[in-house]
Amino acid sequence: MNIRMLSSNAEQAMREIEQCVALQKAVGWEGEVVPPHVFRADALSRIDSDIDLGYLIIAVEDDDQTVVGFARVTHTGDPACHWLHEIVVAPNNQSRGVGYLLMSGMQKASCSLGAREILFTYDPFESQNGYLYLTKCGAKAIKVYENLYGEIHSSAHGNRLTHRFLVRWVLVNDTPISTAEHSALMQAPLVCEPTQLNDQPRVRVEIPYTVQSLSEAEAVNWQRRVFPVLVAGINQHSYHATAVLVEDRHSYLVLETRLL
Repeated sequence: MNIRMLSSNAEQAMREIEQCVALQKAVGWEGEVVPPHVFRADALSRIDSDIDLGYLIIAVEDDDQTVVGFARVTHTGDPACHWLHEIVVAPNNQSRGVGYLLMSGMQKASCSLGAREILFTYDPFESQNGYLYLTKCGAKAIKVYENLYGEIHSSAHGNRLTHRFLVRWVLVNDTPISTAEHSALMQAPLVCEPTQLNDQPRVRVEIPYTVQSLSEAEAVNWQRRVFPVLVAGINQHSYHATAVLVEDRHSYLVLETRLL
């Protein structure tokens, strides 16, 4: 597996972009697919050094150069801060560590461009994504948005509301959760209602083990029960979401006060 920037050869870059578009369809994004011209614009710096909107980093199979994953990153108003728009891994390549390799590639690329942090959003009920971003990469969810993108009717999302975490990934300082830390975090009290927070320094909130395996009604029910706890903890009581723990087919979000 090779993690690299989009090719600087225009013809090869176009072939790689078409594969990135196809990957979005393969994971069920359907009407939410980012079109080729957006990829081309964000990757112009590969062929024109006078234009730098961002970059596209891809995961490529060594044997046949097939693109099996990508991440699209752009700049913000702050030169020290980049924004991750999408990260996608082909369905048959998931659980192979491709997402982590893409995140590591982003970390190196953005640091080399002078960035100190990357911001992005993700669905707090997607425990696999949270495990990658928070537990393995050390990023922290710092704010909760309610139905940020409106309702998305697709096979990947069902009819769930698009609640999202805003995540800050400090590229130099943030570190993965160690085995010892994992064990300690599992001892944090489990809360199910906002009133149970009680200014405790660290709590756990259960989330679906695999939200895609749930019926639409079950997924919506998880949102209705758990989302108020996340809003109260992060937006009102100054917690950050710092890890996703997985044990015995159960997943837990860890909320910690910002002073820890």
